[in-house]
Amino acid sequence: MAGMLHSLDSLVVEDSKLVEVVFDMGNIPPTNAEKDTCLRNIEIYSLSNLKHVWNRGKLQHLKVSFCNNLNNLYPFSIARDLQQHESLDTAFCEGIKEIVDRGNGSNT
Repeated sequence: MAGMLHSLDSLVVEDSKLVEVVFDMGNIPPTNAEKDTCLRNIEIYSLSNLKHVWNRGKLQHLKVSFCNNLNNLYPFSIARDLQQHESLDTAFCEGIKEIVDRGNGSNT
């Protein structure tokens, strides 16, 4: 799937009660092409059932608003990739307890 979306630079997802995951590539082996995806900007608004945002790659900008079911933004497994992050904006996400899930460290 990542190969099909390789040139995607920005993604905006909004107003859905059905979306639980924006990008979950946990079952896809992390090849160089997937790690170096062009997706750098994600904006997410009013996804009331959102549980996961992103678990692979190097985002630069993330905006999340009105996603009350979301507990954290990133799994521990990509914490080192956050060095590329330039901006993070969250608003009205009452469920967020932490930016990086400290859980058991094995989230993908």
